Amino acid sequence: AFLAFKEADGKHFEEAFRQNKSDQRQKKTEMQKLAEDINQCKRDMEHLKAEIERVQASRGDGGDVVNDEEFALIDKMRQEKKRFREALEGLRHMKADLQQIEHNINQCKLQVVGAFE
Repeated sequence: AFLAFKEADGKHFEEAFRQNKSDQRQKKTEMQKLAEDINQCKRDMEHLKAEIERVQASRGDGGDVVNDEEFALIDKMRQEKKRFREALEGLRHMKADLQQIEHNINQCKLQVVGAFE
């Protein structure tokens, strides 16, 4: 009886539910890709930090003067940190969106059951 209701009177509830589930899968895939990007940023920053330390160590007692190679590495590190912060902010927004979608899914379930009763 419930399946027949979902095919007839409850069809719009079922369509909304399926659309929300599709959105949920898509958002999770996007979040996974963004998390991979964040992890890659972290690895790149660790590599850059090691390179900067290597250049500073090879400079020895040269004082606080920054050479071109070190400056380029520091600039690249700054850009990488910016990319990391932006990706992290994007991930926070995606998590909020995903929570909203999951809330919508639960509402669809409640509505279809309420309409069936």
